[in-house]
Amino acid sequence: MRTPDRPLRFETSPGARDSAHCTGLGKMLLAGVDPERLTAHLPPEPYPARTDRTITTLDEMTKEIRRTARRGHGIDDNEGSTGLKCVAVPITAGGQMLAALSVSGPAGEFGREKQKEYLERLHETAEALSADYDVVAVLRRMHESMSESPNRRP
Repeated sequence: MRTPDRPLRFETSPGARDSAHCTGLGKMLLAGVDPERLTAHLPPEPYPARTDRTITTLDEMTKEIRRTARRGHGIDDNEGSTGLKCVAVPITAGGQMLAALSVSGPAGEFGREKQKEYLERLHETAEALSADYDVVAVLRRMHESMSESPNRRP
């Protein structure tokens, strides 16, 4: 990971959790969930609004998840934090979404061309991970473990 050399930056820790309804990564992962089980992975309505752009209803979230699935990537456009954008792509194997990758950054530096560049690099990385047998095996085991755990968080 390369740290920006400017005073304004977004940082998170690997494995950190955030709300699925207002993140590009969360929306990408939700696009792989059976629509009948979507509510099990979302907070009660109305969802907490972090900004004036946050989706807060199941109806709007369902529409956004369909758009995400159609275009093949998730987007957070100032929904989780004002001034922050994010794009995310799936890591798949055998037709199953196993995980997702994302890039976040300042909205002012995240124009259409930069977003396209990020998506190209994310897709390349996701394809490489999907082709790695060991990575796929670990991600599949993680899914099994999470579904077996009585304390798993939806």
